[in-house]
Amino acid sequence: MKIVAFVFALVVALQPAWLLSDEEYKHTVLSVEVCQVDLTEAGKSASFVTSAFFKITTDTEGKVESWSEIGVPRMVHGYIDLAAFKCCVERWVLLPSEEYVVSLTFGTTGEALEKWSIGLGQKGHMIKIDLPRIKRGCNEPGA
Repeated sequence: MKIVAFVFALVVALQPAWLLSDEEYKHTVLSVEVCQVDLTEAGKSASFVTSAFFKITTDTEGKVESWSEIGVPRMVHGYIDLAAFKCCVERWVLLPSEEYVVSLTFGTTGEALEKWSIGLGQKGHMIKIDLPRIKRGCNEPGA
């Protein structure tokens, strides 16, 4: 079974708009593209839940100019297509130009059976997006 997670497109700000000055509001943009994260064959056959953390820096146009791993367990490289995830994140547009932290929580057991999540943080603010893996109807528990 192919296991896939999606990050839904967003255009939002990390800080609530009412906390920003007019000048800050004009220059705050987050455009997050839909990303697909696939498990490798090794990942599909393993039982695990983990999180990986990355630091990205954007240029004056909001494009990702650097990417570094700041908390990535070794197994992550063998369990997901990390290059495809990185390629997708590098298409995001994030203003203001500065450092952001991206997190990915995924796995094949426990809560990860129902959802994976991706986070984007900056200056103490974080957006967390749950990526449902099991389709639920609107009247089911947890829907």
